[in-house]
Amino acid sequence: MWFTKFVRKINTSIILSCLLVISLLGIFVLRVYAIYDTVAIRTWDDAGYRKYALKAASENLGFLDAIKDLIFPNAHILDHTRSIGYHSWIVLGLKLSLSGNSEQAFQLSNLGLFVIQAIIIFFFTHWATKNKLFSGTLTFLYLSSPIVLGLNRWVMTENFVMAGLLIFGFTPAVLLSQNYLPFYRRELVDRRELLIGLFLAWMMGIFGSLREYAVPRYVLTSLGTISALIWEKRWDALMGFAAIFLMFFGTLLGGWIELWKFVAFRSSQSQYYHTLSEWVPHVILNVIGVPLSLLFLIGCLFFARQTYVYCCTVLQKNDGTFNFTKPKVTGLKIIWITNGGLTFLYCLLILLSANRVARSAIVPMFSLLNFCLISIKVFRIHSTIFQNQLMRIFCILLIVCSWSITYYQLFIAFDGGKTFAHPAYGLEYYNYPLHLRQLLSPDDMHVK
Repeated sequence: MWFTKFVRKINTSIILSCLLVISLLGIFVLRVYAIYDTVAIRTWDDAGYRKYALKAASENLGFLDAIKDLIFPNAHILDHTRSIGYHSWIVLGLKLSLSGNSEQAFQLSNLGLFVIQAIIIFFFTHWATKNKLFSGTLTFLYLSSPIVLGLNRWVMTENFVMAGLLIFGFTPAVLLSQNYLPFYRRELVDRRELLIGLFLAWMMGIFGSLREYAVPRYVLTSLGTISALIWEKRWDALMGFAAIFLMFFGTLLGGWIELWKFVAFRSSQSQYYHTLSEWVPHVILNVIGVPLSLLFLIGCLFFARQTYVYCCTVLQKNDGTFNFTKPKVTGLKIIWITNGGLTFLYCLLILLSANRVARSAIVPMFSLLNFCLISIKVFRIHSTIFQNQLMRIFCILLIVCSWSITYYQLFIAFDGGKTFAHPAYGLEYYNYPLHLRQLLSPDDMHVK
């Protein structure tokens, strides 16, 4: 019992607060440092994105044109084999660059997307838990996740995809958890509802041109949001949302059809196939990260139990018979089910695919993250569960574990970068060291 008494005497709130401030600042400093004093990873894809952005920026494309391409529907962001909406961000970065260094401009664009992700994940978690320390912990674990931190692969379209996937989870959930006046208790048109619907759809539309493997996530989330608004009879918000969604959807539909054909073809190719026994541990270690994977596992077990209890309340047993109690369906529950269904769908596609690469884990990872956070609201988990002493100690241990793994990946892996080379057709390793070898020429790449 001495351990319990010792734990109670420790002021874990101050320790965790200080650790979070240092950790979040440290992650941000690492990203800024890497922009100005390291060599960015270069593979065929990365080289292609750079060349496209430089070509677009060198043409008669003004600053306002770059913004227009970013925030309005643009059929030219599809090139028949992939979605290149990410280019709009790095082209805008080139236009905003003061130094004239294109490499730094690309990396600063990704830093902006990194900060956007940090802000969204913090407020998303705080919306669910009402606890700043737990929100800060999850934010750090997310930012230090290998796929998110990226280490030396700063210029990569997954930055854009991950920011979009967070927005697809956060904005509909917040909208559908808000109180609103029923149709019969207000004026003919509720301008606030209309503007919220317009803004939500526009935010999702800006990020709707993400990479081809995540396009179904955007479409299904939008349809789930429309269904939820119809169910709650929020006609004004629905009118605003549907108008903007159809504008983006109609502009991009032709290109998406071509993309999905290409994705279906690539998924049937076994060139990049990896068995689950190889793929799963790689994803845990080098994509999601061990601390965040552990948190996901605990969350899944906890919410599986909550779901079981919830089902038992719906199916009440009386005298050997089950009486069905109709559950209350809300718009938030529809979005919650949508995220759960998307997690299952993408996991099923991973099992069936013959093209199993590391980035396949990104969409189910974010769908599961959204599902878990929305579950806290759906099951009305009291905020006190995130405020007890053991939870704070657990958060401290997760942060220490994350820093330990990150330190190894930054400074020790591949002899600190001296022996680093990216496998040409292997799994995408994100545990890059901080100091890579210098590239010998513009065509040189970090591949074997």
